[in-house]
Amino acid sequence: MTDPYLSGLVPKNPFHKKLPVSGSLVAVLNLKYDRRGMKLMPQRSRAFLKNEIHELLLTDETAASGDTVERIFCLGFFEVASGGIIIKGDTLKIRDRVIGTVAGFNSDHMPNHLNIVIYSAAADTGKKLGIELKEAVVIEKI
Repeated sequence: MTDPYLSGLVPKNPFHKKLPVSGSLVAVLNLKYDRRGMKLMPQRSRAFLKNEIHELLLTDETAASGDTVERIFCLGFFEVASGGIIIKGDTLKIRDRVIGTVAGFNSDHMPNHLNIVIYSAAADTGKKLGIELKEAVVIEKI
């Protein structure tokens, strides 16, 4: 079976409308990699189910789907309260503060959790950004 993303059948963004994915932080991280070698998936969107826990990672590198990202700043893990679809280019907000935009996804730790890689020119760890447990996370199209 052919992957519609890899074969070019899926346009850049086929979503006309969608609800935000929201939840809250269950862990704040203080870890940085300069040579992580994290390969982004070719798929530009992923579905996130209620009650799943996924990792939020920041990078200050611009990357396309399928690229490898070296500089990774670990922000934290969040639990999904309201599921939906996250698309490359969506905006991550914590405490109503814009953190960055979705650069892509990485499945290195599946089936435990998916890595959501966020581009931010001011990328840093969750601890250094002052992120706290239980803070509201919203990922939405703006």
